[in-house]
Amino acid sequence: MRVACTAWQVRPDPGTPLAANDHLDPGWDGRVLAELAQIADVLDEVEAALVAVLARFAGYGDRFRAALDAGRITDPRDSCHQVWFELHEDLIATLGITRH
Repeated sequence: MRVACTAWQVRPDPGTPLAANDHLDPGWDGRVLAELAQIADVLDEVEAALVAVLARFAGYGDRFRAALDAGRITDPRDSCHQVWFELHEDLIATLGITRH
């Protein structure tokens, strides 16, 4: 997930390894979006298991897919990374885990 989100934001070029992705290379973006789509499929399964225990976990998969669709038209309002991060924070809080 982290690698795919980074690849969406950063597209290295020969002189600039941390160059911002200007989204002008459809091949690069297509590969990243395909990887994020595979992650969305896994997230659907994870969400189903979580919702079976706590209904409030519903919706992360839909938001992730909406962000993925928005990424296809380069709309950054609710990014895949943001949705994933919020799910991660929700899980940490639910489990009572503290970050160090």
